[in-house]
Amino acid sequence: MSKLLRFEFKRALRNHMSLYMCVISVLIGLLGFGVSILLTKDDFSAKVGIVGLYNAYSQFSYLILGVFFVFVFTKDFQFGHYQYIKQLGFELKHQFIAKILVILASTMPVMVLVYCVFGLILGIDDFLMLFQILAINLLSMLFIVLWALLVSLIFKRTITSTLVLYSAFLVFDIINYLGYGLTNPADSNSFSTFVVSQIADLAPSHLMLAELKIDYSEYGFLLAIIVECAWIAILLIASIIRIRLFQNNKISLYSSKS
Repeated sequence: MSKLLRFEFKRALRNHMSLYMCVISVLIGLLGFGVSILLTKDDFSAKVGIVGLYNAYSQFSYLILGVFFVFVFTKDFQFGHYQYIKQLGFELKHQFIAKILVILASTMPVMVLVYCVFGLILGIDDFLMLFQILAINLLSMLFIVLWALLVSLIFKRTITSTLVLYSAFLVFDIINYLGYGLTNPADSNSFSTFVVSQIADLAPSHLMLAELKIDYSEYGFLLAIIVECAWIAILLIASIIRIRLFQNNKISLYSSKS
């Protein structure tokens, strides 16, 4: 596993994929902060800035970084690399674990750093609020990575998987808006985003959720973590089932051109 992990990290560095994801992660943070200033103007505050950071990392990570995640997972289907590395004695599940770790190492530390930097710039002294919003954001990023993995495992082609990823974003957004935000947490109408607005003591982002008699200041963070972890568990189980089908040769590891 350690050899495979080193191999994947070297590949990501050699083809600059890790660098691209790092740079985009920084740009998303800057974009979120800038947009929050432009939209609020005189009403801008430290909490508004942090929530703007959260919104950017949730939605733009899905829409922009999600494409990179899909590419990382699907490109080896097209060229038969998964089958080749499997023949070298590396289990298929370990190949995907290594790719996930490379993606997380290229994005999450950047997110944490950006949060800390802007927390200092804005003079945030409520460290519990900052920690809770960051934790929710990191879990939403993990959701995006695992969702990109599952879509890639099912469709195997970069273009098809990307189109499915974008289509799902729209469908999830509608379901979140009409329901209680319990699908894609990386969405402006999600339960997670609503909880973040309540943690920061800002106007509620979802009126239906605001009408529920729940003490979000007391239980919101825990509930958001539970919802996100539930989705992460579902995606993990579905991905494991799909990978086992590959391992048992019930599905081909090869794909036609994307």
